[in-house]
Amino acid sequence: MICASCSASMDAPDDTCPFCGYSALLLDRYRLLFILSDDGDSGTLFRALDTEGERAVVVRELPLNALDSDAQVEACEAAYASLHGVSIPGLAFWRDRKTVGRRRNRILYAVQDHVQGQPLSKKLSGGLQLSDALVVLDEILAVLEVMHEHTPPLVHRDLKPGNILRTPDGAITLVDAGGARDVVLGTRCEKGGLPNAGLWLAPEQREGEGGPATDIYAAGLLLLSMLTGEGAQAFTEPTGEVKPEVMERVHPDIAPLLQRMLRSQPAARPQGVAGLRAQLQEILAQVQAEELPTLEQPGMPAPAEAASAASLPEVSSKSPPVPRSTATPKVAAASAAAVTVTAGAAAVGGPIAAGLVGVLSGVGALVYARSVRTAPADIPWAQLSDPNTAETSELFLEALMVLEGAYPAPPPALLRIRDYVSARDYGALRMDIPRLRNQLHKHHRSQDSDIPPAVKASLQRLHVLSQRAST
Repeated sequence: MICASCSASMDAPDDTCPFCGYSALLLDRYRLLFILSDDGDSGTLFRALDTEGERAVVVRELPLNALDSDAQVEACEAAYASLHGVSIPGLAFWRDRKTVGRRRNRILYAVQDHVQGQPLSKKLSGGLQLSDALVVLDEILAVLEVMHEHTPPLVHRDLKPGNILRTPDGAITLVDAGGARDVVLGTRCEKGGLPNAGLWLAPEQREGEGGPATDIYAAGLLLLSMLTGEGAQAFTEPTGEVKPEVMERVHPDIAPLLQRMLRSQPAARPQGVAGLRAQLQEILAQVQAEELPTLEQPGMPAPAEAASAASLPEVSSKSPPVPRSTATPKVAAASAAAVTVTAGAAAVGGPIAAGLVGVLSGVGALVYARSVRTAPADIPWAQLSDPNTAETSELFLEALMVLEGAYPAPPPALLRIRDYVSARDYGALRMDIPRLRNQLHKHHRSQDSDIPPAVKASLQRLHVLSQRAST
């Protein structure tokens, strides 16, 4: 523990420091546990404990002695004041703030709830595929959209990979919002110094200004970082401009929009996060269509051959899931039969027999799905343009049966896709398929295995069917 009065290291938690005799608690409330980072002019970040609520928090200590005027100090305080107490899903909650000291010795303390998660900066080695990067960016923009639509608009002002966390439940959370640091870093820029943290700043932030368009610029830098696997120092000039040769490495489908996001004049960037998200989602749909082969037409061979037991992922004695009431009698009957046989095997032969039947039922589902795909008379291709048909729902449910049979503990995206099928919301389903693919890749990497061909074929089928049904 660290004494908030004299900075001495204390062996045991105590409200009074044994060295200086003063209160060891910051603002008589927060117990400083250890230093997370010390960025010099950008301040010190502490992991701490809120003694009033016994909750984990993060405290930013920001010296204001680099600022030249009271107006700049007020700008710092206003940046955090705008976010204090505001609760937005996906945004870490700012719990407290206070400025102490006078004149040249003033220090701003801002207290934020601690968020458990892995920073995006840990996932960028080698870069991401364009489709994966666009999915992550859309999650970030979804939070920014709510912030910008707040009254008054809230601006993050400090978007960078280290401030974007993927929590254990798979959600994206933005931390360290408020951006009072950009006022400090802007002052450093005026005096001729530009620390690495300043390379993530939009041009207007280097003059101590910022608005919603500032976050658009930062989102462009984030996308560039995700695509290249590099930090801002690798693709940004000392002046803050993006190096021209870096843009040549960007996929041509996204390059024009990315260039607009990174324009130096805020008014020249895309105006409004909602419109930007719509453009990015159109590009994502195009990229996904390029990454996946086209679904076979009637009479053409199916992309997936009947699977053997070795090609299926982990098999559990748990019965395969029964489709919801949206399934047609043909699909429901096939699934119900598998459940009956598996339950009987568990009663007679125990887990081993149930596991064997689980494999056979999974193969049966694949063979059934293949027979449907290769029989032109059974596939209502002409009706795919109408999502409000039982035949369309049946096609989706056949692919879902394979995925749900392969993963007894389904990932969150698979559960959402099942709900989308029930609601016949195929546009939302199409946007969630890359998330499902990422979750399955993560699962199989942890198991040191590959995604089975049958699962890949079902993902492909879901994607192209959703494209057909939502256009």
